[in-house]
Amino acid sequence: MEINSDFSAFAAQRAHPGDFKYVEKLLAQEIAEGNPHAMLAARLIEGAKIMDMRKAENLEVGFRYTQPDESGKEIPLVRDKKNPAFYEDIKMAGASWADVTDTVLQNPQIWNRDARASLSGIIYGLGKDGLPINPFFANGTGITGRGTLGLYGPNRAVDLAIRSTSIDPATGKQVRSLVTAITRAHDNHQFAVAGGFEKYTINRDGSINSSPKQVYEAMAMELFEEMISNSVPLNEDELEEAKQRAILEIIQCEAGIDGELDAHAADELRVQALVERKVEKVKQHDPEFFPRLIQFLMKNDLQDAEQEYLYQGPCQCDNRTTDKAWIETRLKVIEAEDLQREVLDVSGNGVFKYEWAAGDDASSIQEIPLDAKLVKGAFASHGMIFSIIAAYDLLTNADTGPDIVAQYQTIERYFEEEGFLLPLVHSKVEPSPGVP
Repeated sequence: MEINSDFSAFAAQRAHPGDFKYVEKLLAQEIAEGNPHAMLAARLIEGAKIMDMRKAENLEVGFRYTQPDESGKEIPLVRDKKNPAFYEDIKMAGASWADVTDTVLQNPQIWNRDARASLSGIIYGLGKDGLPINPFFANGTGITGRGTLGLYGPNRAVDLAIRSTSIDPATGKQVRSLVTAITRAHDNHQFAVAGGFEKYTINRDGSINSSPKQVYEAMAMELFEEMISNSVPLNEDELEEAKQRAILEIIQCEAGIDGELDAHAADELRVQALVERKVEKVKQHDPEFFPRLIQFLMKNDLQDAEQEYLYQGPCQCDNRTTDKAWIETRLKVIEAEDLQREVLDVSGNGVFKYEWAAGDDASSIQEIPLDAKLVKGAFASHGMIFSIIAAYDLLTNADTGPDIVAQYQTIERYFEEEGFLLPLVHSKVEPSPGVP
């Protein structure tokens, strides 16, 4: 198989900027202890890195990134690194969660410090305008401004993968899946884990309050909003309340931009109003739910207690990335069965029956085998994330049998076919006893 020589040279010169220290530390330990799956895990990690870097060289453009043509019709922006177009979503004007263009940093906030620092540890530079320059794209991204992102510089997010193990009734094979493989509504309908942006509070002195607990709080809220919220019903009065709240929010946004929101932006605000009302209802009628969920995430963290993550760093392939703003995430993994038993089954307070039910920007929830098909169909850098989860599973799960190993080998072969890894001669994996 011929591998693109230009990319091979590129990959050799540039290491992935993300932080993989935790999973790579596990890999070194398992190699030393003779884990038979360590070589496959190592190849999944390496292939994931190269795939992410290679895809970042051909960034897609977010569907909201448009500009008017000569007739006034909105057409998609094209990334042009030599002459990058400027784009900032009109919703940023006056938004409480967004930087103010004229006074971006509130004292005593400092670029490259605290929540304004890159999770990768890389120090980013500032342009002549005093704003950050994306350090992960030496030649630029082809779009300047902050796009649809609220903050200039790093926009910190959290990603929570929920893992499940089952037996395929048709074949009798053991299958490892991700319950969090959901498709994004209103966008590209590709697979992603549950996730969203961290929510910060501003201290009296103007500094950003960002603590480890807030990471778990953000994960808990994103998990509820994207995967559970539609199992919480609203009555007619509550629906009307959410409707009126959305109308008010739309009016305020349109006043801030001195114009009319497009249909998609207005729909987003309506959905957000519904989800917010459901969150309020849960807090009112089942006040222990969110504390229980947060405590569960903290206690059942499959990583250790020192705030280490399977991955933390830039989402290089995210189509919202610009020269001035980018997304960085932290990845954690939990078990679906533990979540069901310790949180969902014992919550509800006799009022709610919590179930998987897509809400917010998720169009559906699916339990999908963690294999090459999932990696291929992933949104942004989530293909890399799925692959890292598979590698972590190989390094930490004693019950990773031949069926699941064969499942993960499909990811390895995909990396080989795409030129992300040099091919190896594979040993045959025997199926489970009794499986034809």
